[in-house]
Amino acid sequence: MMDSRELSEWQAYEKFNGPLDGDWRDDTLSEIHELLQGIYHVTVAANSKSGASEDSKPQRKIRPGEIWAEYKRRRDKGAL
Repeated sequence: MMDSRELSEWQAYEKFNGPLDGDWRDDTLSEIHELLQGIYHVTVAANSKSGASEDSKPQRKIRPGEIWAEYKRRRDKGAL
């Protein structure tokens, strides 16, 4: 059970850092996705005569935590 003091601390934390949701899960899934892209890129390069194409090159996906930081940056600049 949580008392009002602890609840206030968590509310302050979320206000400063963003909502507590599944960001860690999304980050991990994004990292796995990028690793699989890298494996695909290497496999295509090894099994084709012309090498890997730009289409198979791994691309980094933006993380949920980065979206929140970008939102706060734009909000603070008055761009929103």
